[in-house]
Order: sequence, then C-alpha cells, then structure tokens
Amino acid sequence: MLEHLALDVLRKRGMAAAETHLYDTRELRFLEVVRFDRIGERGRRAVMSLNSAYQKPEASWAEVAEQMVREHMLNEADARALRLLEAFALSIANTDRQHYNILLFPKGPARYVLAPAFDQVPMGYAPTAAGQLRPFDFAKPRMSSRTLDVFNEALHMAAELWERGSEDERISDAMRRICAHNATILG
Repeated sequence: MLEHLALDVLRKRGMAAAETHLYDTRELRFLEVVRFDRIGERGRRAVMSLNSAYQKPEASWAEVAEQMVREHMLNEADARALRLLEAFALSIANTDRQHYNILLFPKGPARYVLAPAFDQVPMGYAPTAAGQLRPFDFAKPRMSSRTLDVFNEALHMAAELWERGSEDERISDAMRRICAHNATILG
C-alpha cells in the first residue's frame, strides 16, 4: 500500500514513476505495477539496471549519478532525479537502495535515460519471514553534499507520503501510527 502511495507522490510531484493499481479481494489486496518497458501488446523497450550500466554497487545512487554526468553517460536532469530518488528513499525508510532498483533506458553507446521510479517501499518496516513487524528506529536523514540541492524537496515528498499513510484506512492501525510518527519527525 505504501509503495502505491509513494509512487503516486512521486508522479504528483512531476517525477516519472511506474503506474500502480490496487485490487482487493475479500481477504487480500494486490498491487499491480504497470510495466514501463513494454511497447504495444508484444513489444519491449530495452532497459538496464544501474548496476549493469555502471558497475559500482558500493556507491550511492547520488554518487553514481554524479559520476555518470562527468562521464557523459547521463544528463543533468536525470542525475538530479536520481539524487532526489536517493534522498526520498532515505526519507521513507527504503533500506533496499540497491542498484537493481534503478533502471535506465539505453540511448546509444554508454548513454542512458533514467526510467520511471519503482520499488520505492519503506523496507525498514518490512515484516520478517514469520510475518512480524521488526523494530525500526526512523530518524530524519542527514543530507549529503551530493543531495543538498534536492534534500528539502525530498523531505516534503516523504512527509506527504507519511501523512497520507497515516490517514489511509486501508493501512493497518499500527502502520498508520508509524506513518504519523514519521511525518512528525520530518515536519
């Protein structure tokens, strides 16, 4: 549910983000993430993970964005969007910021365009394999020199997500309380 809301926040703020739909049955809720690598009914658009395009998995998304601009692999607008995604992810407890969660569209030899955002989930609160919520100590993230220009924007976006989550009755009471607490921390 929070992934659905997070991607909606990104889209409403003008960022490219995967379209999502929720489907409910009597007992379950399903999230559909619309594929953005499809053209028509049977066509495909090539995509590469950030890891495949720039093999420095230990580097942050913002660091890789900076390097790719220097090497003329990514334009400045897409690099800014990637820095914003990193700051947003930090601000929503997305602890799964691996390079496979960022996709790029190839635009010629060693040139790329940032694909729509997806998999923006507060993974710090993901249940264990046994289904239990684990404790996660959320704190306002620190900005880095690489995210300085996008940090406040990311905080506002994250605060919007947490506020919306705190009010959404489709989310459990426990998680709504966590959302409200996190909105207060960012506010």
